[in-house]
Amino acid sequence: MSMDIEGLKRFIGSSLTGSEWFDVTQEMIDAFAKVTGDEQWIHVDVERSHRESPFGAPVAHGLLILSLIPKLTSEEAPPWFQGSVGINYGADRVRFISPVKAGSRIRAVQTLKSVEPYGPGARMTSLVVVEVEGGEKPACSAEMIGLIYP
Repeated sequence: MSMDIEGLKRFIGSSLTGSEWFDVTQEMIDAFAKVTGDEQWIHVDVERSHRESPFGAPVAHGLLILSLIPKLTSEEAPPWFQGSVGINYGADRVRFISPVKAGSRIRAVQTLKSVEPYGPGARMTSLVVVEVEGGEKPACSAEMIGLIYP
């Protein structure tokens, strides 16, 4: 059984209003640093970060923020994903625009950009923008590519 690609295309350009706000804690940053081995002081040394970092506080790893996109975008299944199974296919045009300080709150807004047939399913690309509460610029922007199967 294949998916109704033309039906899915009607959602191109549709945006979701944004996920719930999500707390990025120092504990989360420390755990990510330990797992990845990226224990650079701007992430894990709280005192030094407050003293010497250009950001005035510890900041989350950009890859931590990128890795949170599936969690942030799965809180409310978009209409183009209803009744489907999805897997991550990759990301394009990833940009880390502004830092996420420990203790900040983030959320994601996604917009469907394209739908193409892929086997019995579809390959879908969405622009995901991760916002920082109270921030002037987003933390991250990425074109997330997923494979969706009926």
